[in-house]
Amino acid sequence: MKKFFIILLISQFIFSGYSCKKTIEDKKENFVIDMLTKGDWYIDEFTISGADSAVIFKEYSFRFDKTGGVKFFYYTTTGEGTWKENLETYTITTNFPSVEKPVSLLNSEWKIIRGYLNFCEAKTFKDGENLYMMLRKK
Repeated sequence: MKKFFIILLISQFIFSGYSCKKTIEDKKENFVIDMLTKGDWYIDEFTISGADSAVIFKEYSFRFDKTGGVKFFYYTTTGEGTWKENLETYTITTNFPSVEKPVSLLNSEWKIIRGYLNFCEAKTFKDGENLYMMLRKK
């Protein structure tokens, strides 16, 4: 009976540690999702292999939702896509099916360089080009 009690106690300790870690991971994910989905974003900086190309996204804005959808707005034109974050690899994957440039340039897995509540810097390599962008909250 004493061995059973010790095993039970150790098991409870191990599983409570897992539960605590899972809770922390869930809180981080919820924080990121809340940050992304509250408000609209615009591309403040965009480079293609070091060349300033931000002008191609002038007047575009983006709205992320909690279900993995993202909409873009460009004057009277709108479009829809998807997004998925990965907190372990610090990446976000975006996909806008059936779009042309410049929005198609965003279809990639983006490595988050740094970010805060009102901006996010990310980079990717696509079609032989290094792409960099800075998203800012409106």
